[in-house]
Amino acid sequence: MNRKPDQPALTVRAIRCVGVEVPMSYALGTSRGTITKAPLLLINLDTEEGITGHSYLWCYFPAAIPAIASILEEVERVVKGERVAPADLGSKLTERFALIGVQGIVRMAMSGFDVAAWDALAVAADLPLATLIGSAPKRIPAYNSCGLGLMTADKVADEAEKLLAGGFRALKLRLGYPTLRDDLAALRAVKKRVGSEVAVMVDYNQALSLAQALERGRALDQEGIYWLEEPIRHDDYAGNATLVRELQTPIQIGENFSESPAMAVALAARAADYVMPDLERIGGVTGWLRAAALAAAHRIEMSSHLYPEASAHLLAATPTCHFLEYVDWADKIVEEPLQIVDGFAAVPQRPGTGVTWDRKAVEKYRIG
Repeated sequence: MNRKPDQPALTVRAIRCVGVEVPMSYALGTSRGTITKAPLLLINLDTEEGITGHSYLWCYFPAAIPAIASILEEVERVVKGERVAPADLGSKLTERFALIGVQGIVRMAMSGFDVAAWDALAVAADLPLATLIGSAPKRIPAYNSCGLGLMTADKVADEAEKLLAGGFRALKLRLGYPTLRDDLAALRAVKKRVGSEVAVMVDYNQALSLAQALERGRALDQEGIYWLEEPIRHDDYAGNATLVRELQTPIQIGENFSESPAMAVALAARAADYVMPDLERIGGVTGWLRAAALAAAHRIEMSSHLYPEASAHLLAATPTCHFLEYVDWADKIVEEPLQIVDGFAAVPQRPGTGVTWDRKAVEKYRIG
């Protein structure tokens, strides 16, 4: 890894937030429900030096947007006038929120602030974020995670074929149908349509009991899938460790790791073959870098969960870089969406994460 450049001196002036609800290109039907719109909180970190850092949070429910924005008002109160030093400010905010706990919307707000702070530093340095954190922009293998929810076998196969646009060589399919037979019908329809050269990951979104996961997992072992993601509760590390031992298909978890200590516990329990932290839950860029060091120490391949624009930069600096999860949810409200070329994310050479808002689009989709 290259030497990290010195960080510019910036001072926090204000945090501005805007809530939007963006229509999804493909409905996302999972065992936990169907989503057709992406509720996003756009975060702008203004500095006294005139540099603005950008980030966004996927809020799951529109009702969460004002709640997280309210927490960010308290974040602003605590850090206003401070130098933009993400790790130091993160420690200060952890102290401020110690009694309520750095979980849920508090953690989301802190992570969104952290990403915006790193973006501001990289913009001020006139460097891509990947370069600022000691790597360089590069091509990152990506899988298409737009759609492929629970639907009839013929419809999911049709959608899978559409998702190969951009040269994708990997797709993620949601499973968790009422029966194993239904799971296999959907999987086989997709694999038949996309061909043997395309990797297919499957995600149960924690829908199964351990007994069900063993039954379905043994059947899936015969189907040539790339990984089996979150078949049971994400925090049942003993159960996931059983799956790692008993199944041939690699077990993927990590999107629900609450900061790097949770990931350390999971790795110590040998609860996964692969890991995929989520930028919001792992603690922003600062938390990601800690997680990447853990993954390197355990020699375990690490992918991303959502937030492809920033995650592409972070994977470029991840020693055990595996796959970028690609979703296009923010494409409609950013000026220059992340580009996928021949199945790889092309990490932009623009300063920061490369995220700036399309103002007309933001006004179009603005809520609240």
